[in-house]
Amino acid sequence: MSLTVLVMIVATLTGTGVSRQSDEGAAAHIFQIWLVVEVVLIAAFAVRWVPRRPREGLIVLIVQIACALAACAPVWYFRL
Repeated sequence: MSLTVLVMIVATLTGTGVSRQSDEGAAAHIFQIWLVVEVVLIAAFAVRWVPRRPREGLIVLIVQIACALAACAPVWYFRL
């Protein structure tokens, strides 16, 4: 999910560039919805799998968090 959002952000930036718009557009709304869903899914994963399989669960949790931060990085960098 995070990588899909990252691809969407990069495609939007290459298509429209980095410019302020009066309306946020569909990509911004999808990003905002994804952000909420991603936090909930990561928390649910952590609650369910980390106690059962701590080593493997933490590895997957770190990868999930890294991918989420990678998807947020262009937004933070360009201050969109």
